[in-house]
Amino acid sequence: MSAVASAAGQGVRPRKKRFQWSHVLVHAVLITLVVGSILPLLYMLSTSIKPDGSEFEFPIRWIPDQIAWDNYVRAFTQVKTLTFVKNTLIVSLVSLVGEIFTYRWRHTASRGCVFPVATCCSC
Repeated sequence: MSAVASAAGQGVRPRKKRFQWSHVLVHAVLITLVVGSILPLLYMLSTSIKPDGSEFEFPIRWIPDQIAWDNYVRAFTQVKTLTFVKNTLIVSLVSLVGEIFTYRWRHTASRGCVFPVATCCSC
């Protein structure tokens, strides 16, 4: 063990971290942004279980007196919700496969390969 290492370990106290108001300010801003982001989602969920005609009450009643679960039943029976979800999944997956393929094409083309196949990785 060197003299420097042994001297550094003895009698040297770690510095105390100072309290910084900037950290408090940053945390306050971040908490405000999180609450501001979550509030509309909570309002949407609250409104989704309200009976018809009570969506626009003022002041806002976050938890309704009567919970109308049949709103969800109507959303899945009267509207083709599952068809919309299926279409969204198809478009997303086709887009994902296209992105992966074009990335692979570009990556192998930069190495001098003509067509990106699994055996072309040695180009």
